[in-house]
Amino acid sequence: NDKQKKNNPPPPPRHDNATRSYSITCTGVDTHEELTAKYKDIDFVLQRIRQCRLPSSSSSSANVGLSTRILHGINAVEITPPSSSSSSPRYHHVIFHHPHLGTEDAARHSRFLHHFFHAAVHRWLIPAENDARARERERDVGRNGGLLYLTLVTGQCRRWKCLDAANERGLVLLRRGAFRPPPPPPAGGEEGETTRYRPRRHQSGKSFAKRRRRRRLREEDGVTETETET
Repeated sequence: NDKQKKNNPPPPPRHDNATRSYSITCTGVDTHEELTAKYKDIDFVLQRIRQCRLPSSSSSSANVGLSTRILHGINAVEITPPSSSSSSPRYHHVIFHHPHLGTEDAARHSRFLHHFFHAAVHRWLIPAENDARARERERDVGRNGGLLYLTLVTGQCRRWKCLDAANERGLVLLRRGAFRPPPPPPAGGEEGETTRYRPRRHQSGKSFAKRRRRRRLREEDGVTETETET
């Protein structure tokens, strides 16, 4: 038993009072000029994102620091950054909500996912061997590299052969579940606000209200979502 204790020393004590800092990078494929042409309220939206900051001294969430930044003109499927820099930052968590090419073509979206997963592994996600601090804390992020979160509409995973594309790039499915819109930031949220997530059409900036209304009418008529998929 003594030998086993020496070979397997106990983990270092946790410092619950230590400050935890989180940094969120928001990216989009459009330039700022293209966003301005598509979305009339883009300046307001970008300002709200920049306000999602939480100093570590904030009394509303002790010992937690949160910072945000916005990058425009970022293509998620490119392996190398467009700048002359030889390296780009890697991330512990990569989130991609509702990717779409603007056309209902399953084959094209399948190829898109192949490219995106390849870029996620080789550009965006932090490799396991580079995350020693997370390994010391015995977190999954670190032993196995970063985590990728992909949000798709019902039926797209099957039609686009998402799991096959992910497996070919060495990614392992850990969990599938219903989409839950993220909550508002801990500081600066409005009273009664449950989320700031608003799905909008990429080409025009318009909402999906008409589509949701048609789906609700179909459901009222007894037609399920699965029956209307093509």
